Amino acid sequence: MCYRENIMQIKICGITNIDDGQFAIDHGADYLGFIFYDKSLRYIDPDLLKEWIGDLHGVKKVGVFVNKSIDDIISIVEICDIDVVQLHGGESDVDIDKLKDFGVEVWCALGLRCEEDVEEAAVCKADKVLVDSISASAYGGTGKVCDWRLASQLAKKRDIMLAGGLNPDNVVEAVKEVQPFGVDVSSGVELKPGKKDLAKLEKFLKLGNI
Repeated sequence: MCYRENIMQIKICGITNIDDGQFAIDHGADYLGFIFYDKSLRYIDPDLLKEWIGDLHGVKKVGVFVNKSIDDIISIVEICDIDVVQLHGGESDVDIDKLKDFGVEVWCALGLRCEEDVEEAAVCKADKVLVDSISASAYGGTGKVCDWRLASQLAKKRDIMLAGGLNPDNVVEAVKEVQPFGVDVSSGVELKPGKKDLAKLEKFLKLGNI
Protein backbone atom coordinates (compact mmCIF):
# COMPACT_ATOMS: atom_id res chain seq x y z
CA MET A 1 0.00 0.00 0.00
CA CYS A 2 1.41 3.37 -0.99
CA TYR A 3 2.21 5.66 1.93
CA ARG A 4 2.24 9.01 0.13
CA GLU A 5 -0.72 11.38 0.01
CA ASN A 6 -2.86 11.70 -3.11
CA ILE A 7 -1.35 15.00 -4.24
CA MET A 8 2.33 15.13 -5.08
CA GLN A 9 4.15 17.91 -3.23
CA ILE A 10 6.84 19.80 -5.14
CA LYS A 11 9.74 21.77 -3.70
CA ILE A 12 11.79 24.10 -5.87
CA CYS A 13 15.11 24.63 -4.16
CA GLY A 14 17.97 27.07 -4.59
CA ILE A 15 15.74 30.13 -5.03
CA THR A 16 17.87 33.29 -5.04
CA ASN A 17 15.51 35.89 -6.50
CA ILE A 18 11.86 36.87 -6.20
CA ASP A 19 11.07 36.40 -9.91
CA ASP A 20 11.99 32.71 -9.90
CA GLY A 21 10.15 32.23 -6.64
CA GLN A 22 6.96 33.86 -7.88
CA PHE A 23 7.09 31.94 -11.17
CA ALA A 24 7.37 28.67 -9.24
CA ILE A 25 4.39 29.62 -7.09
CA ASP A 26 2.31 30.63 -10.11
CA HIS A 27 2.95 27.24 -11.72
CA GLY A 28 2.12 25.07 -8.75
CA ALA A 29 5.07 24.79 -6.37
CA ASP A 30 4.22 23.82 -2.79
CA TYR A 31 7.60 24.62 -1.20
CA LEU A 32 10.42 27.01 -2.01
CA GLY A 33 13.91 26.25 -0.72
CA PHE A 34 16.45 28.89 0.32
CA ILE A 35 20.03 27.83 0.95
CA PHE A 36 21.80 29.36 3.93
CA TYR A 37 25.07 27.49 3.41
CA ASP A 38 27.62 30.10 2.40
CA LYS A 39 29.78 27.67 0.41
CA SER A 40 26.88 26.88 -1.93
CA LEU A 41 26.64 28.51 -5.35
CA ARG A 42 22.96 29.02 -4.51
CA TYR A 43 23.55 30.76 -1.18
CA ILE A 44 21.19 33.58 -0.25
CA ASP A 45 22.07 36.09 2.46
CA PRO A 46 19.28 36.13 5.10
CA ASP A 47 19.45 39.92 5.39
CA LEU A 48 18.83 40.24 1.65
CA LEU A 49 16.17 37.55 1.56
CA LYS A 50 14.14 39.13 4.35
CA GLU A 51 13.53 42.15 2.10
CA TRP A 52 11.35 40.17 -0.33
CA ILE A 53 10.49 36.73 1.03
CA GLY A 54 7.37 38.16 2.66
CA ASP A 55 6.01 39.00 -0.80
CA LEU A 56 5.89 35.31 -1.74
CA HIS A 57 2.56 33.82 -0.72
CA GLY A 58 0.86 30.45 -0.98
CA VAL A 59 3.89 28.22 -0.36
CA LYS A 60 5.87 26.94 2.58
CA LYS A 61 9.38 28.34 2.83
CA VAL A 62 12.21 25.91 3.54
CA GLY A 63 15.54 27.00 4.98
CA VAL A 64 18.43 24.70 4.05
CA PHE A 65 21.22 24.53 6.64
CA VAL A 66 24.56 22.72 6.83
CA ASN A 67 26.25 22.40 10.23
CA LYS A 68 24.77 25.63 11.60
CA SER A 69 24.28 26.07 15.33
CA ILE A 70 20.70 25.77 16.52
CA ASP A 71 20.79 29.37 17.76
CA ASP A 72 21.89 30.58 14.32
CA ILE A 73 19.19 28.51 12.63
CA ILE A 74 16.49 29.91 14.91
CA SER A 75 17.73 33.45 14.28
CA ILE A 76 17.44 33.00 10.50
CA VAL A 77 14.04 31.33 10.86
CA GLU A 78 12.82 34.41 12.71
CA ILE A 79 14.43 36.90 10.32
CA CYS A 80 13.07 35.24 7.17
CA ASP A 81 9.83 33.73 8.53
CA ILE A 82 10.87 30.20 7.55
CA ASP A 83 8.31 27.38 7.88
CA VAL A 84 10.53 24.31 7.47
CA VAL A 85 14.14 23.70 8.50
CA GLN A 86 16.04 21.26 6.28
CA LEU A 87 19.20 19.91 7.92
CA HIS A 88 22.20 18.56 6.01
CA GLY A 89 24.69 18.30 8.86
CA GLY A 90 25.27 16.03 11.83
CA GLU A 91 22.49 17.39 14.00
CA SER A 92 21.44 15.28 16.96
CA ASP A 93 18.00 14.19 18.12
CA VAL A 94 18.29 16.88 20.80
CA ASP A 95 18.85 19.51 18.11
CA ILE A 96 15.83 18.28 16.18
CA ASP A 97 13.69 18.42 19.30
CA LYS A 98 14.82 21.99 20.02
CA LEU A 99 13.76 23.08 16.56
CA LYS A 100 10.44 21.30 16.84
CA ASP A 101 9.84 22.94 20.21
CA PHE A 102 10.52 26.29 18.55
CA GLY A 103 7.61 25.56 16.24
CA VAL A 104 9.11 24.72 12.85
CA GLU A 105 8.80 21.54 10.83
CA VAL A 106 12.11 19.70 10.55
CA TRP A 107 13.42 17.68 7.61
CA CYS A 108 16.70 15.76 7.56
CA ALA A 109 18.49 15.19 4.26
CA LEU A 110 19.98 11.71 4.13
CA GLY A 111 21.78 9.54 1.59
CA LEU A 112 20.94 5.86 1.35
CA ARG A 113 23.74 3.40 0.67
CA CYS A 114 22.21 0.17 1.94
CA GLU A 115 19.20 -1.39 3.69
CA GLU A 116 20.69 -0.49 7.07
CA ASP A 117 20.56 3.19 6.09
CA VAL A 118 16.89 2.71 5.20
CA GLU A 119 16.13 1.31 8.66
CA GLU A 120 17.98 4.16 10.36
CA ALA A 121 16.20 6.77 8.24
CA ALA A 122 12.85 5.17 9.03
CA VAL A 123 13.22 6.08 12.71
CA CYS A 124 14.83 9.51 12.25
CA LYS A 125 13.13 12.01 14.59
CA ALA A 126 12.65 14.58 11.82
CA ASP A 127 9.13 15.22 10.56
CA LYS A 128 10.21 14.15 7.08
CA VAL A 129 13.30 12.71 5.46
CA LEU A 130 14.65 14.16 2.23
CA VAL A 131 16.46 11.44 0.29
CA ASP A 132 19.35 12.95 -1.64
CA SER A 133 22.26 11.62 -3.64
CA ILE A 134 25.57 11.01 -1.89
CA SER A 135 28.53 13.24 -2.66
CA ALA A 136 31.84 13.71 -0.91
CA SER A 137 32.19 17.26 -2.19
CA ALA A 138 28.74 18.89 -1.96
CA TYR A 139 25.55 19.03 0.08
CA GLY A 140 22.87 18.69 -2.59
CA GLY A 141 22.59 20.37 -5.97
CA THR A 142 24.98 17.90 -7.60
CA GLY A 143 22.65 16.64 -10.32
CA LYS A 144 23.41 13.05 -9.31
CA VAL A 145 20.48 10.63 -9.06
CA CYS A 146 20.03 8.86 -5.73
CA ASP A 147 19.26 5.16 -5.29
CA TRP A 148 15.56 4.93 -6.18
CA ARG A 149 15.33 1.32 -5.06
CA LEU A 150 16.36 2.18 -1.51
CA ALA A 151 14.28 5.36 -1.58
CA SER A 152 11.24 3.28 -2.51
CA GLN A 153 11.83 1.03 0.49
CA LEU A 154 11.93 4.04 2.78
CA ALA A 155 8.83 5.61 1.18
CA LYS A 156 6.85 2.55 2.29
CA LYS A 157 7.78 3.32 5.89
CA ARG A 158 7.39 7.12 6.13
CA ASP A 159 6.90 10.33 4.16
CA ILE A 160 9.93 11.21 2.08
CA MET A 161 10.87 14.04 -0.23
CA LEU A 162 12.81 12.63 -3.17
CA ALA A 163 15.74 14.73 -4.37
CA GLY A 164 18.96 14.06 -6.21
CA GLY A 165 19.29 14.57 -9.96
CA LEU A 166 15.62 15.07 -10.74
CA ASN A 167 14.68 16.96 -13.89
CA PRO A 168 11.77 17.19 -16.36
CA ASP A 169 13.00 14.10 -18.20
CA ASN A 170 13.03 11.69 -15.25
CA VAL A 171 10.58 13.01 -12.66
CA VAL A 172 7.62 10.95 -13.88
CA GLU A 173 9.64 7.73 -13.78
CA ALA A 174 11.01 8.66 -10.34
CA VAL A 175 7.55 9.27 -8.89
CA LYS A 176 6.19 6.01 -10.29
CA GLU A 177 9.13 3.98 -8.98
CA VAL A 178 9.57 5.57 -5.56
CA GLN A 179 6.08 6.82 -4.68
CA PRO A 180 7.35 9.65 -2.45
CA PHE A 181 5.39 12.27 -0.55
CA GLY A 182 7.01 14.87 -2.75
CA VAL A 183 9.88 15.74 -5.08
CA ASP A 184 12.65 18.32 -4.76
CA VAL A 185 14.54 19.90 -7.66
CA SER A 186 17.28 22.49 -7.93
CA SER A 187 20.00 22.02 -10.56
CA GLY A 188 17.64 20.09 -12.86
CA VAL A 189 15.70 23.27 -13.69
CA GLU A 190 18.53 25.80 -13.82
CA LEU A 191 20.18 27.94 -16.47
CA LYS A 192 23.10 28.27 -14.04
CA PRO A 193 23.45 27.89 -10.26
CA GLY A 194 20.95 30.22 -8.62
CA LYS A 195 19.03 31.11 -11.80
CA LYS A 196 16.13 28.97 -12.97
CA ASP A 197 15.35 27.97 -16.54
CA LEU A 198 11.70 28.95 -16.59
CA ALA A 199 10.75 26.57 -19.40
CA LYS A 200 12.29 23.62 -17.57
CA LEU A 201 10.75 24.77 -14.30
CA GLU A 202 7.27 24.98 -15.79
CA LYS A 203 7.64 21.56 -17.40
CA PHE A 204 8.86 19.99 -14.17
CA LEU A 205 5.95 21.41 -12.21
CA LYS A 206 3.45 20.12 -14.78
CA LEU A 207 4.96 16.63 -14.87
CA GLY A 208 5.59 16.41 -11.14
CA ASN A 209 2.01 17.17 -10.22
CA ILE A 210 0.65 13.71 -11.07
